[in-house]
Amino acid sequence: MKRKSGKRSWKLLYLEISFSWFKVVFLMKR
Repeated sequence: MKRKSGKRSWKLLYLEISFSWFKVVFLMKR
């Protein structure tokens, strides 16, 4: 992972984490 701008990187990280969580929940529920 590369760090360019603090706020944008943390926002992207948050989006990635939420997406991964959604994927895990979907797979588990399936």
